[in-house]
Amino acid sequence: MKPVELSKCKVYLRTPEGGSVVLISGELATDEESKRRNVYGLDPDGHLIWQVDYRTTMPEVSTFTNIYFDDGVLKGYNYNGGEYEIDYRTGACRPLRLLK
Repeated sequence: MKPVELSKCKVYLRTPEGGSVVLISGELATDEESKRRNVYGLDPDGHLIWQVDYRTTMPEVSTFTNIYFDDGVLKGYNYNGGEYEIDYRTGACRPLRLLK
């Protein structure tokens, strides 16, 4: 897979293993599913490893607006005010709480 263009990244975080997790602005997405799956895991060379996967448990998730590490746990929140835990190794996602 080709490297992700870092100039399109709204948020760029390094993982403990030397890779990174990035959030791409939802406005750059070409379709609704890409808009909601706008968090990506990259290897140390910037190549795509995974795209956030919420579909099996939360088909209603909207565009992620921020991601951050909290005590080693990758978390993100979306446009609708939901906070989620995201496995930074696989992209698996689970809901935590509603923030608004």
